[in-house]
Parts: sequence; structure tokens; C-alpha cells
Amino acid sequence: MNNLGLAYQSAGRLAEALRLLEQTLELSKARLGPEHPLTLTSVNNLAYVYKSIGKVASALPLYEQTLELIKAKLGPQHPSTLTLMNNLAGVYESAGRLTDGLPLYEQTLELRKAKLGPEHLDTLTSMNNLAWAYKSAGRLPEALPLFEQTLELLKAKLGPEHPNTLRSMNNLGLAYQSAGRLAEALRLLEQTLELSKARLGPEHPDTLTSMNNLAAACESAGRLPEALPLYEQTLELKMAKLGPEHPSTHTSLHNLAKAYLGADRPEKALPLFDRFLAGRRKSAKPDDPGFAGLLAAVSLALLQHHQYPAAETYLRECLTIREKELPDDWVLFDTRSLLGGALAGQKKFAEAEPLLIGGYSGMKEREQQIPPAAQPRITEAIRSLIDLYTAWDKPDEAAKWRAMLEQSSTKPETTPNPE
Repeated sequence: MNNLGLAYQSAGRLAEALRLLEQTLELSKARLGPEHPLTLTSVNNLAYVYKSIGKVASALPLYEQTLELIKAKLGPQHPSTLTLMNNLAGVYESAGRLTDGLPLYEQTLELRKAKLGPEHLDTLTSMNNLAWAYKSAGRLPEALPLFEQTLELLKAKLGPEHPNTLRSMNNLGLAYQSAGRLAEALRLLEQTLELSKARLGPEHPDTLTSMNNLAAACESAGRLPEALPLYEQTLELKMAKLGPEHPSTHTSLHNLAKAYLGADRPEKALPLFDRFLAGRRKSAKPDDPGFAGLLAAVSLALLQHHQYPAAETYLRECLTIREKELPDDWVLFDTRSLLGGALAGQKKFAEAEPLLIGGYSGMKEREQQIPPAAQPRITEAIRSLIDLYTAWDKPDEAAKWRAMLEQSSTKPETTPNPE
């Protein structure tokens, strides 16, 4: 039952996987007891599927509970304990709790080095995971040497074409891209794709990941004519290999849609955004704040490319969720501001005005809640009000908000996605 559940998960048949693994865990608890090794394996596997489909809130308590049981039963340095520590750190990372995840990754790496040796594959896995967490935290000076060291050790231990080596090459290429070292990133990702095709085949999931990542690097380098066919080919192969409901297929839908927007081809982008969000909506629980975040992020991309009616549709759904689930959170007021911008872009000025003013005021009152990376949203709310009154031919109001903008201490260079 456990193995069939994992096979369903790998095939993208997530509802079937979840149902079978939940049933497996209940039977294991009843038949073997909550601390039996097979029960703990069932807990771990179910938590992994919860994480893979974005149900991090369901995965976290399972991993935390299992880790405590494993520590008590096998000891804090047993390989199974260290595997659970690594997995729990990954769930913390997925939940945006890097302050909890990073120390756990660091502790796991030190224990694996001491217990298994510096070149053991589990140790190298921990090195890679810690490097990825440093990258996610914006600590690239710490991440890059770890990625480079991991790759060199894997090449020496497994060979230059082993699947683990190729994954490490891919990760280093992405880190170079994040660091702005695009020439090195492109060269490494091109090499990874060619080796993956030869070693694993053109339709292997790792090959498709490499293809997607090379497309993203080309896009970052301003080479959209090269990126688009790679994104298109990746999506086509994922649809055939993994199916339309697989999370990786959803990711490709989103990436291709954004690339089409960047290429000024909204007629291609909008249907893909619809399909992407429809797929994610199916796997989300009702009124899921995480899904609301996706709606907001897609809407922001649409607003930046003047696709106001589509953005309005998604923002109204986002607003409904956030009004119910996050009634006093700053993101609710950011959503109102964004919706006001979508309406103003359609010249619905009277309807847009209270949303824009209320959105700005609500964010300003909750300024201490807003994380540093999202602080520019306050300034963008002021800019939206200036745009509204300028287009509405109300110069006095526009001048008032320009003065407010000049007084603002927040002077961003970029606009991040809303959370």
C-alpha cells in the first residue's frame, strides 16, 4: 500500500496517493503501534506527499512528531534520525520559516560529517540542502562555496554523468544565476541539459527540470527568443510524461505564461495562467491563504503588463479569501490597492478610488508587519494613487500624493511580488 501510494505520487496522481498513504498510516498505527519503524516510515512518506502538494501545514506536525519519536527510539545520531532532521528542515524552508530550518540543516550536516564522514552521500546531500537554504535566505557568499564543493566531491565519488552529479550541476547553475553570474550559469546549465539528455533520456524528469532551468537563465539574460521554445518544449513533454495535474506541469504552465507576457504575447499567456491557477485551485483547501498568494503574484505580473481585466478577476478572488482568513493582515490591504490599480487601468476611477486609498492607509497603519522585502508595496500604493488622479484629470489630488511620495522614506529600486 505504501509503495503504491508513492508510485501514485510520482505519477502525479496525488489524490490517490494521499488517500492510500493516509489509510496506510492508520492501519500501521492500529496494527503495529505508533513507534514501530514501519509506522514511522508511513508518517514520513505521508508528510512528504503533503509537502509535495503544498500542504505544508499538514506536513509539519507529522515530521515534528516523527522526529521526536525517532530520536527517543534510535538516538539523536542514528542515520534515520538525521534523515528526519533533514526532512523537517526542508518543510520549515517550504513554510517560509528559514530561521527554524537553517539551524536544523547546519546541525544535520555537522552530525553527518561526524557520524558518516565528509564524503558520504548523505553528508553531500546535507551540504547541498544547506547551500540551497543559504541561497533562499539571500546568503549567496555562503551558498556558492558549498554548492561548488558539493559538485567537486560528487564528481570524484560518482563520476561526472551520475544523476546526483547532474542535479548538483543544475543547483550550482541556478546559484550562479541568482548571483548575476549569467555567463557561468548559462554554460553550466547548457552542459547539464546535454548530459541529462544523453545519460537519462530526453523525457526524464531531471532532464525536463534542466530544460526549464536553462530557459529561465536565458530569460534572465534577456534571451527570450531562446527561452520560449525551451519553455514550450518542457511543458509539452511534462504534459505527456507527468500529466496535466502534476505540480511540475503546473510550474511549467506558470513559467511559460510569464515568458509570453514578457514577450508581449498576452493572448498566449492568459489561457496558461487560467490553467495554472485552475490546477492549483484543485489541490488547495477552500479559502487557502497560500493560494491567495498565488493569485496576488499572478495578478501583479498581469498589472505590470497592463492586463487589467484578467488581474481584476484574480484579485477579486484573492480579496474574498483574504477578507475571510486574514482580516487584519497587511496583505489584505495590499490586495485592495492592487485591485484598485486594476480598476483604474480600466478607467473605473470612482470604483478604484476607495480601494486605493483604503489599501494605502491599511498598509501604512500596519507598516511594522510588512517584511523588509515587501516594504516597497507602500510606495507602489502611492504611485497607483498618483496614476489614478492623473488619468482622472484631478491634478490637485495627484499633486497631494506626489508630495506624499517625496516625503516617503521608502525608495525602492524594484517591486517584489506580494506575499
